[in-house]
Amino acid sequence: MFITYKVDDEIKLVYPFEIYASELHAVVAESNDYLSEWLPWAIKDFSLDNALSQIRYMNEACSKNQSLWTLIKYKGAVVGGIGLNRFDPGSMTTDIGYWLEEKSQHKGIITRACAAMIEYTFADLGFNRIELRTAAENKRSVAVAERLGFVHEGTLRQAEVLHNVFRSLELYALVKEDWLKSQQGIAD
Repeated sequence: MFITYKVDDEIKLVYPFEIYASELHAVVAESNDYLSEWLPWAIKDFSLDNALSQIRYMNEACSKNQSLWTLIKYKGAVVGGIGLNRFDPGSMTTDIGYWLEEKSQHKGIITRACAAMIEYTFADLGFNRIELRTAAENKRSVAVAERLGFVHEGTLRQAEVLHNVFRSLELYALVKEDWLKSQQGIAD
């Protein structure tokens, strides 16, 4: 686990301490219409108390070694979050999730943050497989998965309930061997 993980000169992943609650609140409140379409916790009228609760939830899950969530800082400001859910040590599998405020879209932030989290997951945590689940309608998330070399493995029918509606999810996966091969291709 890290406190701060430098992705590049613009992006850092930071542990979600409570001192970031006001920034988290502001970012989610400003992008609430966009984020609530994809995230069950980005509720209407997202408050500072909601931000504190979300941070406490992330920290508790991390302390129980059930997940690892970080906030994404871009040029010094919190703009999103990225993390790993559902650690399965038996199969050495986890899944990655992320979100980004609307005004910070189209800058490569999520792709760069995901690449760093993937590298950390394989190299430092020792996982062998990372899954990514996204709504088929979330074209930006599908594009991130494909850009990073995740393989589409199928559709999980009615696998999520959001706003009292069942939604199917597309399942993508990336295995360590494929990631290492793709990184060797970049270095060559």
